[in-house]
Amino acid sequence: MKIMDEKKEIEGLKPSPSVLKPFVNGGVSGLVTGFIIGAVDYSIFYIQKNLAFFRNHPKYVICCIHAKMIPGMVFIDALAYSQLLGIYEILRRKSIATNEGMRPRLYQEAACGLIAGAVGPYLSFPLSLACYRKQVESMGPIAERWRLRRKLSHVLRYAYGGPWFKTRIGLGMGMVASYKPSLHYLVESRGFREDDAKSGAGAISALCAVVCALLAPHASSLVFARETLRLRGPLGFLTGFSNLCISEAPKVMVFWAVLEQVPKDSQ
Repeated sequence: MKIMDEKKEIEGLKPSPSVLKPFVNGGVSGLVTGFIIGAVDYSIFYIQKNLAFFRNHPKYVICCIHAKMIPGMVFIDALAYSQLLGIYEILRRKSIATNEGMRPRLYQEAACGLIAGAVGPYLSFPLSLACYRKQVESMGPIAERWRLRRKLSHVLRYAYGGPWFKTRIGLGMGMVASYKPSLHYLVESRGFREDDAKSGAGAISALCAVVCALLAPHASSLVFARETLRLRGPLGFLTGFSNLCISEAPKVMVFWAVLEQVPKDSQ
């Protein structure tokens, strides 16, 4: 994305790009990101599986399933990223038109990100579940011994699905809603070079995505939020921050880095 290109688009000096272009760019970037992160994850698993203590670990079978799911999840994530970026760009252009050519305000960016972030999980959850089912069914008797089929029951799908949806919605919202405002702030207010600003905006986007993902389950339930505050204090809302940073922040940063390399007419 070029800062000056976006300024020209807002000022009406360039025609708006194709509606399908953000979907294509998001899908291509998500696919490349999935290949990179998937290769790293599988390499780590391949190294660990040859260690004796790891093969005796209670979660060894679960890790095997997740490793076998990596090829399928690459395409599922690419589809989710395509929907996320495409819908966000459409809504953002509507906001620019509503503001008579001015950039969206922060609350408009957040609203666009929230709507776009809510679409992806509803698309990827059934596909992820089907991918998991395929791997479980291929294990035969081992799946029964490890009670893996219990996770496919309707009750557990509902129990695990609710928090998963909220987390993914918060992740998508924080990711897309914070990137462009951060990029403009670093370039225009802090004097960063554009390449440096892109790296900084990617890091800020990853951090915002993780924080929003952790806060999303609490935002939907005041009782849950008060209980967390009473038992754990304010820092209780950030429980699991390090784990989510390790698993999701690299994806977000790699996605934006790849997206900036995808040829585009304008942003």
